[in-house]
Amino acid sequence: MDGLSFSSWIILILGFVICFGGAFYCLLIVWGKRPERIFEVFGLSEIGESSLISAAEDVLYLPFEYMEQGHKEQGVVFGVVLILLTIGWGLGAFESEEEAIYTDIDYDVELKEGALDPINGHSEQNSEQQRDVEVDEAAIANITFTLIWDDEDANAPGYVNGPDEFRLEVATPWGANDTTPMTENDGNGHGEISLTFMTPGEYPDTGSAGTYLVTIEMGDAEDQSLGGQGSGINFVDDGNDWTLTIEYDYYEEGFIDE
Repeated sequence: MDGLSFSSWIILILGFVICFGGAFYCLLIVWGKRPERIFEVFGLSEIGESSLISAAEDVLYLPFEYMEQGHKEQGVVFGVVLILLTIGWGLGAFESEEEAIYTDIDYDVELKEGALDPINGHSEQNSEQQRDVEVDEAAIANITFTLIWDDEDANAPGYVNGPDEFRLEVATPWGANDTTPMTENDGNGHGEISLTFMTPGEYPDTGSAGTYLVTIEMGDAEDQSLGGQGSGINFVDDGNDWTLTIEYDYYEEGFIDE
């Protein structure tokens, strides 16, 4: 009943007054009582004999005008109606159906893609640096950290630029930890290493929210050498820029209309 609006309560109360009050009035007639005596008790006998009683009788007996029945028979009918209403009430036939408004809708959880803003940085060779990555999303299913770098081209014709190398390590809020091997960029100067973690919990809180500790380690940054390494004629390469991306799939609740 908590879901009924104020207007619904008014209609419900009026319905009870009309149905149960009218039924009780007719039962009094069946029992040989005089319902109008209540007006006499309160000194309202004139009203009891006037329009109020006539209006009540019009409302109560109008459906029975097609029957040539007396007050007693009509009272019996109203008694039966009262019993049926009571049984219906007990079975919940008049309960608010507000809770069932969306019974034709199925709710489902689907995966969606998300990402944090990329983090840009620079590392010197044979160095290590750490970054704290804050993740607020609590319903992540999996999260991937990717370190990307591009080694510069050789500065002059005939020179060969040796590859740079990086290693990536990540520690998660739920205690998982993983690391990549030290990895060189390819022959085109592009380097990319990734770590992916599956979160331990279930929707809606998979345990993904929190601080991820990311360690970026740069190994050798080989120099540019005339004719290749070992010539002794070099341009020094002592570091490289990089970009760290964080992408994830997360759960989100939606609904599907049948």
